Amino acid sequence: MRFRIPSTKKGLTAVGMGILLLIGLIMGGEEESTRDQSKRVAEKPAKPKTAEPEPRNERPPEKKRPVRRQPTGTPVYVSRVVDGDTIEVTMPNGRTEDVRYIGVDTPETVAPGEPVGCFGPKASAFNEVLVEGRRARLRFDQERRDYYGRLLAYVYVGGRFVNAELLKRGLARAIYYSPNGAFRYRFEEIARRAGRSGRGLWGACR
Repeated sequence: MRFRIPSTKKGLTAVGMGILLLIGLIMGGEEESTRDQSKRVAEKPAKPKTAEPEPRNERPPEKKRPVRRQPTGTPVYVSRVVDGDTIEVTMPNGRTEDVRYIGVDTPETVAPGEPVGCFGPKASAFNEVLVEGRRARLRFDQERRDYYGRLLAYVYVGGRFVNAELLKRGLARAIYYSPNGAFRYRFEEIARRAGRSGRGLWGACR
């Protein structure tokens, strides 16, 4: 059967109306689809916003102060000061010992048959203030005892190195007896500085 295109005006109008209706249906479907998608997006619950952490007002790390470590050694109690460079101590076992400071020599004050040395009483008095009646620590070197049986030691009270303190104040001279030389060069340098500055016996004694 052949399809005949209407030739009349009325037939053309009907065809045009049909085309417009078809276009309307197509456009309407697209609009409906768009509205449905928009509705679904609008109905979709929004994700809760997480609160952003507030910026911390962090302080720069503080510099740690160096810890002043106490020297190790044998703990003793200083019961008496003999002179500027010799003390009497009570050992941990309760035994009493005379201790001669290593590396320093103060003027004599109690040596039998010898006159009192220049600045000797002042060295003895300072030593008494520094150590008598206090807890101390003894550190030893290569040789433990001297000819007279006294202990030979470096003496510490609190954070003070007593041997070096006597030299620094010009109350003693540096002296070296082999083999005890752990602080030999340090002591000699301290004594030189005290001598150049004229401290203690270096300025008072000739």
